Amino acid sequence: MDRQKLLTERTIILQEMTMIGEMRTGTLSTRYQKCSTKNCHCKTKGDPGHGPIYALSFYADDGKLVSRNIKPGKQLDLIRAQIENYHKYKELTKRFMRVNNELSRMQELDIKEPTTIKKNSSTKSDFLLKRKQPQ
Repeated sequence: MDRQKLLTERTIILQEMTMIGEMRTGTLSTRYQKCSTKNCHCKTKGDPGHGPIYALSFYADDGKLVSRNIKPGKQLDLIRAQIENYHKYKELTKRFMRVNNELSRMQELDIKEPTTIKKNSSTKSDFLLKRKQPQ
């Protein structure tokens, strides 16, 4: 890919990032639960149990895993959208870094000069020896 296309793609990625909106990390899981009531429908063979029960799990700032139940409705829809936005952000970040790495590689090739090693050139140890000698 040529440099101009990469620069254009990088600009587009940055614009997409600014349009993502609210996001959050975490995982939404769905589970069903059996209760302790003796004659409840959840005791019937093949019945999945009560639910669905939605749980949001995420790591807090102190590194501990936090999980909390989320009721169906607007709150659940909002959290789903925020998590989806976070995944979009992660994908855009990967694309951005691929493009940036390629641009950096091109820039490096532009300024790369041939390296020549002179015979009898001083080494680091020669430099240190010269520094330690009193003047």
